[in-house]
Amino acid sequence: MIRMDSRSASPRSGQGETPSGPGPACLALLLCCLLVFIPGRGAGQAPEEAGEAPPTGKVEAAFLALYHFDFPAAERLSRDLQQGYPGSYLAHLARVNYFWWDMVTREDGSDRDPRYRETAELAIRLSREALQSGPRDVDLFFFISLHAMQARIDLLRGAWIRALQNLRHCAVQIEASAGREEHFEGFYLTSGMYHYLMGQADRKYPFLRLYALLYPRGDKEKGLRQLEKAFRSGHVIWQTEAAYFLMRIHLDQEDNPGLAEPYARWLTGHYPGNLVYQYYHLRVLEAMGNGPDARAKREELQRLAATHPTIGPEQRGHFLQLFGQ
Repeated sequence: MIRMDSRSASPRSGQGETPSGPGPACLALLLCCLLVFIPGRGAGQAPEEAGEAPPTGKVEAAFLALYHFDFPAAERLSRDLQQGYPGSYLAHLARVNYFWWDMVTREDGSDRDPRYRETAELAIRLSREALQSGPRDVDLFFFISLHAMQARIDLLRGAWIRALQNLRHCAVQIEASAGREEHFEGFYLTSGMYHYLMGQADRKYPFLRLYALLYPRGDKEKGLRQLEKAFRSGHVIWQTEAAYFLMRIHLDQEDNPGLAEPYARWLTGHYPGNLVYQYYHLRVLEAMGNGPDARAKREELQRLAATHPTIGPEQRGHFLQLFGQ
């Protein structure tokens, strides 16, 4: 379960991104894990009082349902959490994560943006209140995670300038958590992504250099080591998040599909019904030049998408098109 202590796992997901090729799309994936917004409060909108936190097993179940691509279960679990624990940011975080996966597994999920943004802003306000009432590592971690969830919708919609302007907010929060990774292992994910991105920015993305100068220097190799520690942590949520990021980094940023393949295999082995993970495993096989396995994989995925029991018609059509049927 997600333990709310120094070894707590985070159901933070930068995953579910619309499958795309390397380059700026993958940079958006990396940025979405880091950027922080300071959202405004709508007119006449009062902050909700902090309430009882939901049982951690229920929060984890909502995230695992999405990893397994069981959308009806994820919708039900996240809705029940939101209704049963309206004062807990964890309950709203679970709902935001559901909205994200629901949006990006469709050809065009932009009509779902308002629900996503509204719920994310509420969760951020509640997590900020939790930090102000008595800061803990777990609250700081989820505060960073929720801000990243808010940022990634702008990245998905191509709002690069707005996203880059808010990088400074995330850097402050991640800097505050630096050095606490051994006390709270979830920070291996946030610190690892920060170090990798900032170490990569100067070398591969010149337009980020001016921004990178404003923040603590990144160390790409240290970032990869930290992400590997998260993957080796033994907790399924951390393993899943770290495996996805390492797979995408080695595939799209490092141009080394051979290093991406073990993570892709781990993800599809644990979540065979997850069509996003399966898609990237297919891309890895193709990038490795493994023609026979890639062709067999594509045929397998066409059959899986056509018969998948827990996705809707719009999602089915999206993946059938993606897999070439």
